[in-house]
Amino acid sequence: MIKQIEVIAKKHKDWVNIARSFGAKTEAEDIVQEMYLRLDKYIKPDKQISTSFVWITLRNIYFDFLKKETQTIELDINVSEEAIDITSIKAYENLTTLVNSEIDGLHWFDKMLFQLYITSGKSMRQLAKETKLSLSCIFYTINRTKTHLQSLLIEDYQDYLNEDYEWLKEKQQD
Repeated sequence: MIKQIEVIAKKHKDWVNIARSFGAKTEAEDIVQEMYLRLDKYIKPDKQISTSFVWITLRNIYFDFLKKETQTIELDINVSEEAIDITSIKAYENLTTLVNSEIDGLHWFDKMLFQLYITSGKSMRQLAKETKLSLSCIFYTINRTKTHLQSLLIEDYQDYLNEDYEWLKEKQQD
C-alpha cells in the first residue's frame, strides 16, 4: 500500500515552486521538508489530501519561518546630551513604577502568569502547551489583568503621552 505522503512527494518541484511564490528563497526546500513532516504526522493513511490543503500547509509553515526570523535594523543616530529629555525619562520611570506596584498587588496566580506572558515573548498558545493550563484560562487571566491595569492607569498613561509629566509626579508622590 502506497502511503499518502509518497503520492504528495511526487509533486516535490511544484511544492518548492509554491514555497518560492510566497517569497521563500533558500529556505523553500526546508519549508517543503517541514510540510512533509507535518503532513506525515497529522494525516491519516487512507485520507486523500487535496492540493489546496498542501498549499495552505506550505503557507502556514512559511509564515512560521517568517516569525522566527530575526530582523535587525542598524540606526546611526547621533544624540547630543541636550536632546535627551531628562523629565521624560523620569516620567517613564514613574509610570513603570506605578505599573509594577499595581502588578505586585495582584493575586499571585494573575501576577505570575501576566509576568510570564510579558517577559517571555511567547504566545498564549505556547504558554498553554508549556504550562499545561488551558488556553482559555491563560487568555481570560491575561485579558482580565490588562483590563484591570488599564482601568487604574489610563489617566497616568495619557498624562505621559501628552507630556503632562507634572501630573505623573504628583500621582507618584501620593
